[in-house]
Formats: sequence, C-alpha cells, structure tokens
Amino acid sequence: MQNSALFVPHFHWDCEWYEPFQVFRHRLVEALDAVVDTAEAVSSFRFTVHGKMAAIEAYLAMRPDVR
Repeated sequence: MQNSALFVPHFHWDCEWYEPFQVFRHRLVEALDAVVDTAEAVSSFRFTVHGKMAAIEAYLAMRPDVR
C-alpha cells in the first residue's frame, strides 16, 4: 500500500492576539490577496478560512472590489 497525505490549505485568523488589529489586518489582506490570485489562476484550488466570517469581513473592508 502506498503512503499518501492530504493537505488542506487554510489559516486561522485571530484579529488581536499579540499585535494590534491593524498589523493583523495588513497580514490578512496580503494572505487573502494571494489566495484570491491563486483561486483565479487555478480552478481546482480550494482554501479554508477557520469558519468565521470576521476574517472575510475585515478583508472585504480593505478590498471591496474583490467581493
């Protein structure tokens, strides 16, 4: 039997953990810009954001054109 692994691209976003909200928001925007670019380029690409809409809402507040 051949060994295999399944990788699930994802992240968990804490909006204020050990740095100010704006620092995390900047990182979030950079990360989700890369996710959106990849999703547009690769039709089979899938990505999971840790089940909360707060990250998506924060991203769309900075990038409303992506909606």
